[in-house]
Amino acid sequence: MSQAPRPGPRKLTINDIASEAGVSKKTVSRVINGEKYVNEETRAKVIEVMAALHFSPNPQARSLAARRSFLLGMVYPRVAASFSDFMPYVVGVQEGVLSYCRAKGYELVVHPCDYEHADVASEIDAFLKRAEPAGVVLLPPASEFTDVLDLLDRNGRKFVRISQQLDGHPSPGVGCDVRKATEAMTVHLIGLGHRRIAFVGGQTSFSQSEARRSGYRDALARYGIPVDDTLIVKGLWSFDSGKEQGHHLLAMNEPPTAIFASSDEMAAGVLMAAHERGIDVPGALSVAGFNDMPIATRVWPPLTTIRQPVYDFGRVAAEALIELIEDPVGTQPGVNRAVPFELISRASVGPVPRVGVTSA
Repeated sequence: MSQAPRPGPRKLTINDIASEAGVSKKTVSRVINGEKYVNEETRAKVIEVMAALHFSPNPQARSLAARRSFLLGMVYPRVAASFSDFMPYVVGVQEGVLSYCRAKGYELVVHPCDYEHADVASEIDAFLKRAEPAGVVLLPPASEFTDVLDLLDRNGRKFVRISQQLDGHPSPGVGCDVRKATEAMTVHLIGLGHRRIAFVGGQTSFSQSEARRSGYRDALARYGIPVDDTLIVKGLWSFDSGKEQGHHLLAMNEPPTAIFASSDEMAAGVLMAAHERGIDVPGALSVAGFNDMPIATRVWPPLTTIRQPVYDFGRVAAEALIELIEDPVGTQPGVNRAVPFELISRASVGPVPRVGVTSA
């Protein structure tokens, strides 16, 4: 006769935690739910016991007990495969959100949306009605669409934006100043002697594209360098568009000595164009990118770029959202949290060549 399968280990409950910590079940519940009226010594002891026993509260049971959701949503754009530069950004933000969710006992549900759809606001609202999260983190470009933000406001949804336009709406936002970041990179190139600096921008449907172009223009104006509109071209955030625009710029009668692309993917395409033309980087041409995505260190030479701390975007956004959920009265509306960027210097940028662009 076959033996009955042995039962697995019994799942821990808050009764077990209460017994081990020497406190009441109600106290454990208050600690799990982040409630007040628990002294810090007791709270620390309960948390220590939960960590030692690897106890993770059931989010559904917790929601029923507390009569509220412990689920956060994250809305990000569904993009074409050619925009491979964007998915590491999404994953980085998601990891940051998850890290804070785990620390506070929340779960995360994600939703890719079609940001080019005529009624993207209704699509996002339908997702929130299905999932019923306590709040939602919005990634660009939806985080900058006024109709999306206004609809969420009207429906009483709690949300935090990850956005480059942090002063455009009276709701909490997280981001870094991409205009200042682009200006900083352009100033870096000017400091190396470059004056013919080309700029490969992104799609105009993204508001940060204009912010990045403005930062480039700000730097030129600061140093009294006239803007040459023939050196400002538009890409599609993709490798192929960067390569196409790289060939276009390098075929000019007086080509640039530096090309600054507003994404690493496009900068990698510019590098390919330079290699195909036999142009030495950085000896005859400097190339810079933006975002510090994985591709920045997988091309040769590795890219000088602007690092956006996307993990911190997610972590800080989750922190702001949970504060808004748990203490709506004490949280100031419209408070924006800036996360600093960093200029990462690598081998793709060097001093201006004494002669124009030449073959390697």
